[in-house]
Amino acid sequence: KKVTCPPGQLREQVRNLSGYKAQPEFLQKITWLTLQHSPLIKKIDTVRAFHFGTSFLVEVEIILPETMSLKQAHDISDGLKNKLESISEVERAFVHLDYGVDALAY
Repeated sequence: KKVTCPPGQLREQVRNLSGYKAQPEFLQKITWLTLQHSPLIKKIDTVRAFHFGTSFLVEVEIILPETMSLKQAHDISDGLKNKLESISEVERAFVHLDYGVDALAY
């Protein structure tokens, strides 16, 4: 038996399954939540989100003070990861930590 699907729906499903990037509005939401998470976050270096089926994989890189303890940095990272994963559209979140921005890498 042949399975049919409206062309628009098929196009959307292929896009979502292929890791298509999230819309700017969704990235803004992730950025705002990240900024509000802790006053110790000095800067957000990267925010990315890609379709993962019907949800998103989210990746953020935050800049923390160089002198911060590992425990405190880990607690901030873990809390932010949990906060992002509590969003219904997010399947998985990855939080990367750094203490400075390497301008030559960008």
